[in-house]
Amino acid sequence: MSRESIRVLHIVDKFGIGGVQKVVQGLLENFKSPHVEAHFYFLRDPGMPGKRTREDIVIRNYAKYSPLPLLDLCHTVRRKNIHILHTHQRKGFYLASVLGLLLPEIKHIHQEHGDLLLGYRGYTLMMKLRWSGIARLVAVSEHVKRHILHTVRDDPAKVVVLNNFVSPLVGPNSGQNVFSRTNLEISPQEFVIGFVGRLRKVKGCEYLIRALPYLDFPYRALIVGDGDQRAALERLARDLKVSERVRFLGWMEDASEVYPLLDVLVLPSLSEAFPVVLLEARCAGVPVICSRIPALCDLVENRETGLFFEPEDERDLADQIVCLRRDPTLRERIVRQSSESAQRFSVSAYCRALEELYHEIAPSTMAR
Repeated sequence: MSRESIRVLHIVDKFGIGGVQKVVQGLLENFKSPHVEAHFYFLRDPGMPGKRTREDIVIRNYAKYSPLPLLDLCHTVRRKNIHILHTHQRKGFYLASVLGLLLPEIKHIHQEHGDLLLGYRGYTLMMKLRWSGIARLVAVSEHVKRHILHTVRDDPAKVVVLNNFVSPLVGPNSGQNVFSRTNLEISPQEFVIGFVGRLRKVKGCEYLIRALPYLDFPYRALIVGDGDQRAALERLARDLKVSERVRFLGWMEDASEVYPLLDVLVLPSLSEAFPVVLLEARCAGVPVICSRIPALCDLVENRETGLFFEPEDERDLADQIVCLRRDPTLRERIVRQSSESAQRFSVSAYCRALEELYHEIAPSTMAR
């Protein structure tokens, strides 16, 4: 007698920009199993390019605090006969917590991508109250796991570390590149500094812009991303008289088109869980300079797989950029070591680990 497939519903707060969305997009494209059916439910669609229409994907556009998703999710879970809810962000977690009271037979996995690090008190409290109803809590890094055990509950058996992965499409040879030094008017002498991420305060892009006036050589800064800080960052570049050397390229669905242009990627974040862009840069052969914060200290070995600067210290950041530019041997070593370390974070290994997790918590009558 054949066993029933495990049906999993991923609940994501929104479709579009963000590291969480990159991970979910990777699952959409790569998670395939004869034993597990993966379905995806997006609570909001901000209208970004790349919207998909497939039977296993539901994209709604509810208002931020609307109660309607709870009713719709309850209907979706019953209609699709879902066994496991896999939530990825705060609102999805809240909704699944309520659904767990209405449908206690449904297992709940929550993947913590870093919201807890930002100090949302209500979210932390809800996780404490919901702890016994969570089958597994997936931390995207060892740093996030330590934070969960310290701030929520010291219960290491329930917390599983599953590092983010790098998409197989990322890299300088991933397809036709619509960007080039020529069409961006970058001269051969210019050192190209990149930033890829949301333009929010916590991502620290302002410290990269503040570092630029300290550079005494030809350079160009490419800022890939969008967010509520964009206007302020553009104004800052004008005030510091570096706007002619900074290009804001906006949000891009696939930043791999830009990586081949970069001489260095800067991650000036004030807080991170596990930045996917770090892996993307490594696979593309781009060295990384990043702020010395706990999550990045777990992922980067100074002067071996990257360079550190002190958080919020634009002068130190400028010094590290100068150091990398002046020392080609150091740059080559970082690129070589980083490329080797990136191989550990494949999407295939991630999908296998995730499937094992589903089998671990699913009822014994489910397929394997």
